[in-house]
Amino acid sequence: MARSKRKSTSGKQAKNTQAAQPQTAAGQTHAAIAQAPSAAARNRMAQRRRQRIVGKMRRFESILPAASLWAWLGPKAVTHPRAKTRTAGRPLGMAPVDYGPVRRVLRNRWLWVALGLLAVAVAVVGWVHSDERFFLYTEDAQFNGLTYLKRDELWPLSEIDGWNVFWLDTEGVRARLLTHPYVADADVYVAPLVGRVVMDITEARPVALWATDAGTKRWVLADGRAVESRGETPTGLLEITDPGATATAPGAALGTAINPEVLVSAERLLKRLPSVAQLRYNRQIGLNFSLPNQPYWVYWGDGADVERKLRNLAASLNVLADGDTQRTIIDVRFARPYVK
Repeated sequence: MARSKRKSTSGKQAKNTQAAQPQTAAGQTHAAIAQAPSAAARNRMAQRRRQRIVGKMRRFESILPAASLWAWLGPKAVTHPRAKTRTAGRPLGMAPVDYGPVRRVLRNRWLWVALGLLAVAVAVVGWVHSDERFFLYTEDAQFNGLTYLKRDELWPLSEIDGWNVFWLDTEGVRARLLTHPYVADADVYVAPLVGRVVMDITEARPVALWATDAGTKRWVLADGRAVESRGETPTGLLEITDPGATATAPGAALGTAINPEVLVSAERLLKRLPSVAQLRYNRQIGLNFSLPNQPYWVYWGDGADVERKLRNLAASLNVLADGDTQRTIIDVRFARPYVK
């Protein structure tokens, strides 16, 4: 009985196993059929992602040359005003890049000639601003026309030490030289290729001598300035003796400049009476002098009415020639002469 039960039990298990196997294979088939659509969908999704990435990369690559040209030539050279739709491989509003103008410019031989000339000019400018031969020093300066003046007193006044010859202001140098009291005129010339400056100096010459206190005779220059005599004094100059320096120009320091009216009056007098050797001046009488070879002293006054004064002087001399030798002063300052 027991053996028969085991056989029946094992037989049932074998049937159950055989029945289960077809069910397992069927389930797997159904599962594979159910899973197949989801794998295809994933493949399609991955393919779309790859296409999107490739499209973005292509658009990025198309933008790079246009962006560099935009930065160089500006947006108007790249963007076409009527390009409003998206084109393959280009962003919206971006027109095709035309490198033709750039190539034509780069192929222009005159452009390279101009660039070459510019480079040469820059090199020359750098050379003349760095080479010592184009900078001025004391050995590069030449002073002409000096007799009593010394170059050592004019060189510091010129203020050109260390200046580049191409930047030297010749008019400024001339103006500084003219501030010297004994420089009447100056001309400044520059020789850039040899790095040299030439200054032609015209020294001041006196037009008269002004004798003040202690017998000091100062030069009177053409503009009325009175300066100490330097060098050799020319002969035959007009000489005005004024011990108290009362002929000093208004507003000037005592003895530094003569009144121009006094100087003009003296010059007019000597033109008509060149034999007069020396003139004297004082504030009350004005110009006065001694007649050559005669014992008479003349009160002349200023330089006005020269012709009238000469007539009065001649009339006075005729009166004195009649034998009246007691009178020694002839005053012609007024309308009628006076003999004292």
